[in-house]
Amino acid sequence: MAYFVDCLQTYISFLISFASWIYYIFTL
Repeated sequence: MAYFVDCLQTYISFLISFASWIYYIFTL
């Protein structure tokens, strides 16, 4: 279960960084 939570946190942080990157591109 801890492994799943760790993967989930990594996935969420990746999504957040990806979304912020797209937001940055579109608001230039």
